[in-house]
Amino acid sequence: MNAVQAAVRKGGGNPNIGGAVFSDISGHWVQKFIEALAAANIISGFPDGSFRPDDSLNRAQYATLFVSAFSRIPRVPATNFIDVSASFWVRSAIERPSRGGFCRGFRG
Repeated sequence: MNAVQAAVRKGGGNPNIGGAVFSDISGHWVQKFIEALAAANIISGFPDGSFRPDDSLNRAQYATLFVSAFSRIPRVPATNFIDVSASFWVRSAIERPSRGGFCRGFRG
């Protein structure tokens, strides 16, 4: 089963936040959970008003969701992920769960 898609929050507001009205979750088994997370400002939808609940999460979305949902004091040095450039827009979000000990990269 695919993971629930969590769209990356980019600020600037989203009309779905609070009202949690997404074009593609009506009747979905996880609708109430999605609406609760959106109301808590942990997740948002995509610019087209969809949420895509059956899509898989990519690393950037997972990291951003994780950072939005949890706050943990860093306990290990940041991993230098060879496939995440210093200028990648979500680099700090990817590093935070790693520094908190929640995830690691693959040895390469």
